[in-house]
Amino acid sequence: MNAENFSEFLRKPAKLYQLTYQELKSLVVQYPYCQNLRYLMLKKCQLEGHRDFDRNLKLAATYLPDRTHLFRKMKEFAPEVEATTGPPIEVADDFLELRSLFELESDPQPEWLPIEPEEENPASEEAAIPKPPSEADLLDDLPFTEIDLGFVRPP
Repeated sequence: MNAENFSEFLRKPAKLYQLTYQELKSLVVQYPYCQNLRYLMLKKCQLEGHRDFDRNLKLAATYLPDRTHLFRKMKEFAPEVEATTGPPIEVADDFLELRSLFELESDPQPEWLPIEPEEENPASEEAAIPKPPSEADLLDDLPFTEIDLGFVRPP
């Protein structure tokens, strides 16, 4: 950003789409007492609907000498809600209604969903549960290492 661009952005804040929020933020960090940079960053937040708008508004109101001027400038380019909204949305009358558990339990099961009892097959249950390993299997998996702790056995 050079001096010509800076004055152009001040005259026409709608051109702020050419800058990123991070660029403006880095300029504000470089020049923290520049009131016009604070104003431009606030306008950028307003145009993009940035989440830091409230924080930047407080900071701009602190640094700018005339808050009424800031208020007028912010209202000047404020997006109108009615202009951006489309036709009203019609709400359909059809909706799903949750039934209570009592109603569900008292209703008989529908015919299209027969419930069949599960057959008990002990062979398949035994195959699904693995047998626990024996103690010898566990000891075979461990590597044997001899550790010298430096103790001498009494004779």
